[in-house]
Amino acid sequence: MLEFLASEFYDLSRWLAKVCANQTLLLTTKGQQEFQEVVPKLYKYCDELGLTLSRNKIAELARRVNEGCQTIEIPRLLRELDERIHEELQAEWFFHVAREKVPYLRVMGALYSEILESNFRFAYNELEHAGSCYAFKENTACVFHSMRALDRGLRALADKLEFLPADYESENWKNIIDIIEKRIRKMEEEPKGAEKSAKLRFYSALVLEFRYFKDAWRNHVSHGSDPYDEQQAHRVLVHVFDFMCEAAKGGLAEKETA
Repeated sequence: MLEFLASEFYDLSRWLAKVCANQTLLLTTKGQQEFQEVVPKLYKYCDELGLTLSRNKIAELARRVNEGCQTIEIPRLLRELDERIHEELQAEWFFHVAREKVPYLRVMGALYSEILESNFRFAYNELEHAGSCYAFKENTACVFHSMRALDRGLRALADKLEFLPADYESENWKNIIDIIEKRIRKMEEEPKGAEKSAKLRFYSALVLEFRYFKDAWRNHVSHGSDPYDEQQAHRVLVHVFDFMCEAAKGGLAEKETA
């Protein structure tokens, strides 16, 4: 995905307009200094956007300026560069991301947690996808990726309680949650102790949340129910992120092979 600040692109456009209006600028010392600073940026955007013809024209202009071209050549070279960029950009589309949503696109942004990334690499990647979908107003897709992240948490909890069926992928959440709850009730028969009480609280809170997630969101997004709006998607995304962070802090983690 191409990412850049609109101001950078705007500044390059202003520079091109300035040299087009004053074509002898490139032959001055100051103009050539600016040119040497701008050319790498122009190359960068042309490469990222796939503007091959424009890049070639920039290279030609750079070569001729460095060789000490005649003033009469500058207007033609600039005109041709302007035409190439304009023609190639006509085939490109750009989308604006609202400022408040930009952190959801950033690595180590709104959805970053070191322990979550360490313990749940797959789930962390899914939440990154969910954040991107939210930023681009793909709200139902945001919820879908959030549920995929949650699935890794449920798998880890089942594994922690020594219940992870070989055919986990084909099992529905209800059956898995029911069995996990039975395992937790079985733990209640063990001798009392501070460690047992802490585990019971942790596992009981997790499984209660998983049942809530299943009934409130997962079943609906998996079976093509009504689409989600922006507020719903954000609420799901943040709730899932916070929940998975707490699960990771409590010791849950994906297997290496997961």
